[in-house]
Amino acid sequence: MGPAIVTRNELLASLRGRTLEIPDLQALLSHWPQYVHLELDRLRKDVDRKLHELFPEGKRLDKIKAADAGLFAASWWPYAPYEALKIATFLSIWLFVWDDELDSSEFSSLVLDYDRARSFRTETLEYAQRYLITNEHTITTKATTDVIIASFKPVAVAISESCSPAQIKTFMEEMRFFVDMTDVEQQVQMSMKLPSLEEYRQRRMGSSAVRMCLAITEYCFGMEIPRTVIDDDDMRVIWNETNVIISTCVHAKDAFQHSRETYRLTDSLYRMNDLLSVRKEIVGATWKI
Repeated sequence: MGPAIVTRNELLASLRGRTLEIPDLQALLSHWPQYVHLELDRLRKDVDRKLHELFPEGKRLDKIKAADAGLFAASWWPYAPYEALKIATFLSIWLFVWDDELDSSEFSSLVLDYDRARSFRTETLEYAQRYLITNEHTITTKATTDVIIASFKPVAVAISESCSPAQIKTFMEEMRFFVDMTDVEQQVQMSMKLPSLEEYRQRRMGSSAVRMCLAITEYCFGMEIPRTVIDDDDMRVIWNETNVIISTCVHAKDAFQHSRETYRLTDSLYRMNDLLSVRKEIVGATWKI
């Protein structure tokens, strides 16, 4: 066995020129119920208009179009009324492009400038707080000049006008958790050290933004679950396990009695997610997916 890999550069060096075979994840999940919103085509047109508001023609626009945010949201909220679905889709778009500002050196200079990135995060939370908590969406003098941050406004206005104070509070807390974990993620990446598996898990549970998507689900279906249910320990477990499944593609640690094979699969998927995130840094690599 060779020496342990402890830095990001060592990991990249060990992967260059090699082939990584990824299991067929669709086959693993093929038995799960699946449905897509009937108005997907209409939604894709609204997504296209939204993206052209954000970006000019070019590589970044092409990349985010290829992500197919419409299909993503239509699969997450397949039974939502259309206008609520559209807002949830705009949230998904915002999460994608906002995250790119902090972890894509291809499109943003914030990746290697922690101080500016921290200011970007602070401004984002202040903007969201103003629109969600203090309901100041009619005030224009405090509007941000950052196009990416400002694109959160339709989401914030819809939530502030349709959700209860308790629901808004939950959404804001999950947004803060997401933003805070992207801060941790950037610090780790800039240190060039590899996190332990447990450190990665803890950070990934926030930086994946899954909990923000869960927090908007009540809005999407026009319901308000009693806070006694939302705050119940069993509901917390459901949220956590949903987060783990989506953030890592699969989480069978408990379902299969903590088997050694399942631990290996789960751990491999955590690692795989991080490996795919550095794909663009590996020049000349070959990937079999």
